[in-house]
Amino acid sequence: MAQSYHELFRLVFTGDDELTKELILLVESSYQKIVDPGAWVGSEFKNCTDWIYDLSSDAISDIEYALNLVKAKNLEIPFEKSEFPISVALDEINAAVEEALIGSGCSLIRGIPRKNFDVHECELIYWGLGIHMGSPVSQNRKGDRLGHVRDQGLTSGNPKVRLYQTSEKMDFHCDMLPVDLLGLFCVNKAKSGGWSHVVSSLTVHNILLEERPDLLETAFNNFYLDWRGEEGPGNNPWYSIPMFSVCQNKLTARFTNRLYCQSSERFGPEFKISAKQLETLDYVQEIANREELRLSMLLEEGDIQILNNHITMHGRDTYLDHQEPDKKRHLFRMWLRLENDKRRPLANTLDDLYSVVQRNGIPMAM
Repeated sequence: MAQSYHELFRLVFTGDDELTKELILLVESSYQKIVDPGAWVGSEFKNCTDWIYDLSSDAISDIEYALNLVKAKNLEIPFEKSEFPISVALDEINAAVEEALIGSGCSLIRGIPRKNFDVHECELIYWGLGIHMGSPVSQNRKGDRLGHVRDQGLTSGNPKVRLYQTSEKMDFHCDMLPVDLLGLFCVNKAKSGGWSHVVSSLTVHNILLEERPDLLETAFNNFYLDWRGEEGPGNNPWYSIPMFSVCQNKLTARFTNRLYCQSSERFGPEFKISAKQLETLDYVQEIANREELRLSMLLEEGDIQILNNHITMHGRDTYLDHQEPDKKRHLFRMWLRLENDKRRPLANTLDDLYSVVQRNGIPMAM
């Protein structure tokens, strides 16, 4: 008797036509240990700095020159990358992007002298660098392509609030849309707390395969998620996707936490999350929080964190903020879309959600 869904699939589909072979390959690739540079454990980074990119003095001069050009023309965001010309800095930033795409999935750019620039200049710099990495897409119904991660005095108890608008702890997750890269620029750090944590989604897959293959099967099925007020005009306030999917033997993760799944229950009894789905989400969080698996860092002012949103999950500790408004924790965020020849292949089950990315992200409210 088959012990799991993929074993049952193998028994039922016994043909030798090309479609059957392709289906069998797809299912079996989902239940194999992934060996990949992106399947790492945090302890490997303890004595390794290959993922950290310190900008050279020439690169900083490059950035300052481009900033001065933008300011001399009185340009504002969004300006084109031709209007922020960089050469040395571009080579160094591309190396960090390559690490995120074909290496560990995580890189950190350091060296921008934050104290030399005011907040608006930091925005111009980050936009200028970001448009050389990819195409920024809208992150909310305001149409923000350069977003602001900061406490707005809100709480996650409100189903229209997203966690980045609070100071609350963020469980491990992939960002809402399946954008290719997620970038964070640290403008101000918190008075205390706010540590950033990253874990390999590929490693989480491998551990589920070893410890709880039954939950891995659940992760490949669809979950309902709440848009939390960010759906497009006329669209459903919820969407449905698998937490794991495979395309061309490449695994992609779309994991979220309980909050976005359970708040979708407000749309009706058919959206109620199952006990097995809850167990899967909780077990993934338990794996991701294992000390030896996660990579933890406190972003310093001027740091840029780049994450591959398909193969990593990230989280954040709660934090205590400064009282002074100009000192409060503040990160700039970009969601970046890449050209098709650079991005990770995605399964058909993600087509609807990736089409939002291709249409430049979350549409503005009318």
